[in-house]
Amino acid sequence: MGKALKFLTDRQNKDGSYREDGVVFHKEMQGASAAKGVSLTAYTLIAMHEAQQVFRQGNDSFSMKLLELIEDSMAKAAGYLVSKLNQLTDSFDICVTTYALTLINSTMKDAAFGIMESKAILDGNVKYWERPKPVTEVQENYHWSASTDSINIEMTAYALLVYSLRPNAARNGLPVVKWLTMNKGPNAGFHSTQDTIIGLQALSRVGSELYSGEDIPMNMTVAYRDADGNYMEHVFLLNKANELLLQIARIDYKNMAPRNLNISVQTLSGQQGPSNAVVEVSISEFLFLF
Repeated sequence: MGKALKFLTDRQNKDGSYREDGVVFHKEMQGASAAKGVSLTAYTLIAMHEAQQVFRQGNDSFSMKLLELIEDSMAKAAGYLVSKLNQLTDSFDICVTTYALTLINSTMKDAAFGIMESKAILDGNVKYWERPKPVTEVQENYHWSASTDSINIEMTAYALLVYSLRPNAARNGLPVVKWLTMNKGPNAGFHSTQDTIIGLQALSRVGSELYSGEDIPMNMTVAYRDADGNYMEHVFLLNKANELLLQIARIDYKNMAPRNLNISVQTLSGQQGPSNAVVEVSISEFLFLF
């Protein structure tokens, strides 16, 4: 880790930003905008903060020396991000910068949060951030096309990580959680490795705020009518013993049925909450060619 730290600090510019060495031919693999000064500096500051927690546990002279090096580099990086804060227009840069400044408890974290909030898009009961595509990139979408791309998912996940570090994370972040879960694939991932890692990190961070240590057994019932008009239901038992178990019910869609799903939850003992259960409905389409 010491060598990695030396590598990073050697590539820090005098203004606190970090430079990209070499040439990247497939820039899409970098995620959003890793080659740009602001986002690359924010990425590095986040990594430095995590390394800082490790070296704080050491009492030897080597750890203390590295800790001093980390803190000096972090201070310069934070100063650079703060100096660019009011100049940022790209939503991704704003979201990842706000998370970095919030993570290190910068005095400018609230100002950054205000800028991030001004870029949020509210659509009914969901909230998200996106980078508008140039007109030349706008293409016709089919009904099975993804409703968003990995960049938007990643920046929205960073925004949710910001909420996770602020008061009332679960309540204020719920509209963001809803949007992210709406855009998960049928196998629980998102569009790419990078947005899946950040997305799951953000969801689990906020999910920990919803966690209750009490054992409140409950039945969750999913009811519907099939294509023949028959009443069907799937009942899931939820308790402390299986709270980490993914329970799945496969429902065939045939002849425009079922038209709706009725999902209800009832505690078995009549005990009052608060308690939480997460239900996700995924639709998969299969096209057979003969």
